[in-house]
Amino acid sequence: MTRITSFGVAGSPGQPPILVERLVLGVDVEGFSRLITRRQQVVQQRLDLMLDAAAQASGLSRTEWDRRAEGDGETAVLPGDVDLLVVLRTLVERLDDLLVSDRSDSSPDLTIRLRVAMVLDVLTPGMLGYAGPALITLNRLLNADPVRGALRDHPTANLALVISDRLYDRAVRNELGGLRPDQFAELRIDLPRKNFHETAYLRIPGNHARARARVTPDPIDLRHLHGVNGHQPRRPPEIPAAPPTPEPVPEPPSRAVLDLVADMQHALAAGEVAAADELTTRALLEHTGRTRAGWLRIDDGALLPLDLLASIDAAWSAASSGAWGLRAQRARCADLAVTSPRQFRALCVLLGWRANPDDPVPPYPAFTGGAPDGPFYPTLRNPDREHHERWHDDWAKTVIAVHKRLIDCALRAPSRW
Repeated sequence: MTRITSFGVAGSPGQPPILVERLVLGVDVEGFSRLITRRQQVVQQRLDLMLDAAAQASGLSRTEWDRRAEGDGETAVLPGDVDLLVVLRTLVERLDDLLVSDRSDSSPDLTIRLRVAMVLDVLTPGMLGYAGPALITLNRLLNADPVRGALRDHPTANLALVISDRLYDRAVRNELGGLRPDQFAELRIDLPRKNFHETAYLRIPGNHARARARVTPDPIDLRHLHGVNGHQPRRPPEIPAAPPTPEPVPEPPSRAVLDLVADMQHALAAGEVAAADELTTRALLEHTGRTRAGWLRIDDGALLPLDLLASIDAAWSAASSGAWGLRAQRARCADLAVTSPRQFRALCVLLGWRANPDDPVPPYPAFTGGAPDGPFYPTLRNPDREHHERWHDDWAKTVIAVHKRLIDCALRAPSRW
């Protein structure tokens, strides 16, 4: 007989033992204990939503994870068939993106910064959850001083990732899925009192990693950090610089994208403005391979070719005598470089999408009835996405992606933009 615990399935006496290898993940909020109770509740709620959104954007589901809340974070045992590359790269990058957006919309005292640990090791069901080295190693890495220090040493970073040696060997050393050894700094974590001696690897995702100049040539020993045995404290590990990512060259629109643009033009000719608006968004999603996701990531804007944007703009401009369209929007927002959710709210006011930055946005059918005299369209909203809890954040990123690309187009081809 088995029973469900708060963390896993516990085996009963008499059953044969089960030993499985699993990827375990731990998330811890920096400085959580310093917050008053009400603010701890707010942070817990926001973190839970971000973890859900990051998992969903990575094609994962937290409902399939064996999770345990830790107050200031979460520990999870992931399914045995989970793709290590997706968790280690995509999930971490999506979570980092969400933390960037959350920081823009939060007061400084409620900013969420995370330590994230991942371990690949064995465990077995026990009467109180799980037993085995995987969760022990996870806890040691998550609370290691060099990992805590990484966030202190990188005040603009949102997330510090530490992974076990076995996970590094399986997923990073093979250089698959965009992961490379030079993105990680090696740590040597020695805790004699706990009989723990492990090599781990530290990474600061995104631009924070690229800003560092070099790698610490030798491993870091926690005894040195604490001044044990007369050693002087040593500097924390420096995060290696990642090679610059080449700017993607936009592919020409496919037949499917051109068909959507043609349908948009026909809808405009028939006066079906809301239908044309939806088709505009669908064309951009189709071109960037984001139709299933339903929204654009900010970096996806670089994949949009100038000719596609020009065709969309020309159709909207012709249908409105120049009142609508992408160029009309940029003219209205010429002094606003839209790069964050806060700036997105200001853009909404300039385009008539909101009367005030903090006003709620109505559902799509009501939303499309406003601003007849301004550069309202295209809105880049996706009505099919708006039943999701974080649809507004997805809409903001889509608009930011397109407008950043429009600014780039204006610099590259000022005669056309």
